[in-house]
Amino acid sequence: VGFFYGALFVMTTSVIGTFLAMDGILFYVFFESSLVPLYFLIGIWGGKKRVYSAFKFFIYTGLGSLFLLAGLVGLMNLNLQATGELSANVLEFYKLNLPFVSNMWLSTQNVLFFCFFLALAIKLPIFPFHTWLPLAHGQAPAPISAFLAGVILKMGAYGFFRFLWPMFPDSMQFFSPALSVLAGISLVYGALMALAQKNMKTLIAYSSVSHMAYVVLGLFSFNLYGLTGGFYQALSHALSSSALFLLVGMIYERTNKLNITDYSGLAKVLPWCAVFFVTASLSTMALPSTAGFIAEFLTLKGLFMAKNFIAFSLALTGVVLGAVYMLYLIHRVFFGQTLPLLTNIIKLSLREKALILPFMILIFVMGCFPNLFLKYSRASLEHLHKERQNYYLNIKPAP
Repeated sequence: VGFFYGALFVMTTSVIGTFLAMDGILFYVFFESSLVPLYFLIGIWGGKKRVYSAFKFFIYTGLGSLFLLAGLVGLMNLNLQATGELSANVLEFYKLNLPFVSNMWLSTQNVLFFCFFLALAIKLPIFPFHTWLPLAHGQAPAPISAFLAGVILKMGAYGFFRFLWPMFPDSMQFFSPALSVLAGISLVYGALMALAQKNMKTLIAYSSVSHMAYVVLGLFSFNLYGLTGGFYQALSHALSSSALFLLVGMIYERTNKLNITDYSGLAKVLPWCAVFFVTASLSTMALPSTAGFIAEFLTLKGLFMAKNFIAFSLALTGVVLGAVYMLYLIHRVFFGQTLPLLTNIIKLSLREKALILPFMILIFVMGCFPNLFLKYSRASLEHLHKERQNYYLNIKPAP
């Protein structure tokens, strides 16, 4: 028990450090150090394939982080040439005028862009860099699955906002048609794979692959609506997916079963669990008045304003498929005739209800009063958008 919570606190420290670091190398150290406690948490307390899934997770994401390190070293060398100072200060990186040659794939800015993009796309993750996620989620214990979905994936989303958007404007613009379509494919692919799953945790894991693609689509719309929608999607997904993983963990503790076919009529014996599960699922399906609706609506509006109709169509398809697989899961698990083996399940305890209730409240507060949250991010997002416009108008940033 002591080692479990010790690893959990180390992982929490790494995540907080990642979000606070303004030095590139310090960011990399925290970004990478979160892998070590996760490796042990999955490998020791996971399911039957825990060792294989922990090893794949560590190798896959660790190799991806090496691209991040290479990109940071490249930026430090360019900063040394520009200022004469070997510094990894992120604010100094923003001032660099990275060489870019139109239609030349191996220009300096493009190479550095792909170093960062690969590392962050694996962490996010989007297709085809996602293969570690369903296995890790499927084998990890419930609290670690919730932490993975709610926080670890957001490290990749944060990197897109912190590094890709402000540092590589020309490369973002040059590759935006291909990468926005790739994100749209990731959205539809994740939804179709979720629809095909028989394991509850794996289904929710593939839904994460699908929904995190909205973050990338929002960024590549290059307008304030899409940027805000992608940011809000990271927040809303953290609530709904974490709650779903915790609820699946509570069910698993009572039955030791994860296959959807092993359940039916669970709402009659675990009514509060059904209420919480349906509420989190409604946010995942982007029902109006939930956090997911605000995020997906803003992202879709941003794509439409950008006239990126291919990505817009793929995103709409993903919305429909998201409702299909979540309704399928709810119907099979919670409704219908209750199986005899499920009739004597212990009800949710007061502690378990207290754990889930804040998620439920925040889902509706974020869905009904989004400005309570967006007012804290508005200045930063408007600044990112304005600096990009100034870059193309050749207006120098204020000192």
